[in-house]
Amino acid sequence: MNQKILAEKYKINFHLDASFSSAVESHRLNIRQHILKNYPLTDEEQKAVLDLDRRPKSENSFFSIAHTNLLGGYVASSQPVGFDIELISRLTPAAVKRISSEAECALFEDVRLLWPIKESLVKLLSASLMSEVVVRKFQNNQFETREATGFVWIDGDYCLAVAFKRGQATFL
Repeated sequence: MNQKILAEKYKINFHLDASFSSAVESHRLNIRQHILKNYPLTDEEQKAVLDLDRRPKSENSFFSIAHTNLLGGYVASSQPVGFDIELISRLTPAAVKRISSEAECALFEDVRLLWPIKESLVKLLSASLMSEVVVRKFQNNQFETREATGFVWIDGDYCLAVAFKRGQATFL
């Protein structure tokens, strides 16, 4: 499933751009300014979005930010959401196995998919460690934990994952 289908089916807005990458010194501010330009926010919400030490959100919108050294972005949704983007070539099975159980790894033909999945879940669930979130099911690029469900897919050189709290979106 690609981001266009996800956007239409689950009412997610994807915003990806090289100016949001970590190679751009002002990438964090660029993302926040883009949010302000594209989403209606109260004055108080605008101040909160510009606070680089907080996750941006508003009463009616939830945002999740991710970036690599060449591409970055965010997703916006009317429900809590977690998002990650990773450059596939930077992910190693050894690194993924350090933060995943054997049972989790056994679910995947390519264990590297677990890294962006877990990162999106950490953001969604405000977990402290990636090892705290446990993927229980994986089928057709859809994943499930006790608390969340979501999608992961490869787009060119990148792997992207989006997670929702259970009950907000049903996949498996």
